[in-house]
Amino acid sequence: MSKIKVQPTETLFGVTVSGQETTTQPTPGPWKLVSWTDGASWTIEGAQGRLLANVTGQGQAENTANARLIAKAPELLALVKRMAAITTTFGIDRREPRLPRDARALLAELEGRDRP
Repeated sequence: MSKIKVQPTETLFGVTVSGQETTTQPTPGPWKLVSWTDGASWTIEGAQGRLLANVTGQGQAENTANARLIAKAPELLALVKRMAAITTTFGIDRREPRLPRDARALLAELEGRDRP
């Protein structure tokens, strides 16, 4: 989730907005992976087939790996949120002392915040 702050009235990307803070949420999952007919490129789609991303230009194996990772973004975000909540509440195994901090830092980045 990203927060965008604007002046009292400002045009951003061709859209005039009022001077309030706006919070943007990612497109809800699940996201669907759709192969192009060339077999080397992929489209990531949201609900009702809405185009979210095209993955192309790196070669078949790398495109496939990248597309799979992108398509799982909503589930990865949910998992990081759960990890951050659990490790904050219950602590973590001594073998992974940085996990709570790392999970909160990654979550802050994913949500567009400066710090956890």
